[in-house]
Amino acid sequence: MLYFPLIALFISGLTVKSGKPVDVTVIKKIEVKQRYHLLTRTNPIKIDVTGPSIVRFYTRLVFSDPTRRKGRYSLIIEEDTVKQKVVSKSTSISKGAKWNGYRLGKWRSFVVEVPPGKHIYKIYLFDGTFDSVLVRPVVQETHGWKELVPQNKAAQVVAVENNSPIRYWMAEGGKISFSVDGPAKLKVYSRYAFGPEEAEPQDFYVQVYADGNQLAEKEFTVMKSRSVYFQDRADRHPSTRKTVWVDLPEGHHTVEVKVPSGVVIRALVNKLR
Repeated sequence: MLYFPLIALFISGLTVKSGKPVDVTVIKKIEVKQRYHLLTRTNPIKIDVTGPSIVRFYTRLVFSDPTRRKGRYSLIIEEDTVKQKVVSKSTSISKGAKWNGYRLGKWRSFVVEVPPGKHIYKIYLFDGTFDSVLVRPVVQETHGWKELVPQNKAAQVVAVENNSPIRYWMAEGGKISFSVDGPAKLKVYSRYAFGPEEAEPQDFYVQVYADGNQLAEKEFTVMKSRSVYFQDRADRHPSTRKTVWVDLPEGHHTVEVKVPSGVVIRALVNKLR
């Protein structure tokens, strides 16, 4: 078997300040070692990041009980001690990943969009089948975000956000199509357009397809935004904004976003290098 030693990974703009570094052995066609950091219930991971950037966090559950084949875990992601979100994952044992004699779960990942400036992120393990999760942050290099324009018929709706007009699109027939070249990261913003008699909150879904295959589906519950309004649409009021992330592989793709009536969307693409 070929063995490739660990190569130190220097990530531009990202420094892991806490969380014991560990080397995970992953066996596919060759054996490689990947640098993760140990997250436990009592020892959170602290990371300094300079934005704007996109950080993908790869995670693996440590199976301390070898008789278990499946597990779950929930993490709290804290930004600058102000904003928090919960990420929950389920997994099963990986056939090729091990650390310190333990079997590991298949990797699961999530994305954090880092705003401009320096930021501190803390990751907490607050629930799970077992007491340890390994975390590997990777900054994804990109070309910058570009707005996508629908290929099919859609009504333009302008929302005023931070005193700036931002284009959204309202689907006719329940879907909006885009043409996208990969590999790329796609983010779809959505807002519910409250009618004058509609009460809060409201629920809606967002489904994303590429070349006929469903890549994402999210359900949201939203309230009215207190700071954003629609330009020239006094009969409608926008909700708080929600985001769906999608990874697109290499090649040309037809992307369809399906939403119920009354939801406006805005799609942006970031071509990966």
